[in-house]
Amino acid sequence: MKAHDRAEFIKAMYKELGDHIGRKNWKVVPIKSIPTYSGKRAIPMVWAMKRKKNPLGEIIKWKASLCAGGHRSIENVDYWDTYAPVVSWSTVRLMVIFALINNWHMESIDFVLAYPQAPIKTDIFMQPPRVPPKFVIPDMPRPGDRFTSVYKLLQNLYGLKDAGRTWGQFLHKGLIDRG
Repeated sequence: MKAHDRAEFIKAMYKELGDHIGRKNWKVVPIKSIPTYSGKRAIPMVWAMKRKKNPLGEIIKWKASLCAGGHRSIENVDYWDTYAPVVSWSTVRLMVIFALINNWHMESIDFVLAYPQAPIKTDIFMQPPRVPPKFVIPDMPRPGDRFTSVYKLLQNLYGLKDAGRTWGQFLHKGLIDRG
C-alpha cells in the first residue's frame, strides 16, 4: 500500500478486523483441518479500500472492508444457489407514491456489517488477509501463523457467491419472526 493516506487506511483495517473478531465471524484453525478430499481449499480474503467523500469532495472517512475472493469458489463445493431477491425500482416508486397519497412516514435503515450477521451454510475456509509489513492480525497468536492457520467462517462474508442469498434468507426469517 503506497497511498499518501496509508496510515488512515491501516486504522480502518484494524477497525474492520476488530469488528469481525468481536462478532466472532470466524475462528482460527490449523490449515491441516481443511478436508481436501471434498475439493475444499482456503480461498483468499481480500481488502476493498474506499475513501468516502462529502458533497464538496472532501474525504470524510477511510473505509477498509474484508471480502472473500468468491471468484475462487467452486460451485457445488463452496456454494449451490446464488439467486437473491432484489426489489425492482418500479416497486420502490409505487411504495413512495402510496406513502405520499396516504401521508405515511418513510425511513430507510442501514445494517452495519449486514452480510456477516447471517450464519454461513457450508464450511468455508479463508486465507488470512494480506497486510502491510509489521501489521499485527489481532486474532493470530504469532505473526507467522498466517501461513499455517486459516479462518473457518462462522458467519456470512461479502464476496461469497451466495452471500446475497444467505443474507436475504436470514433477513426474511427475521422479519417473519417479528410479524
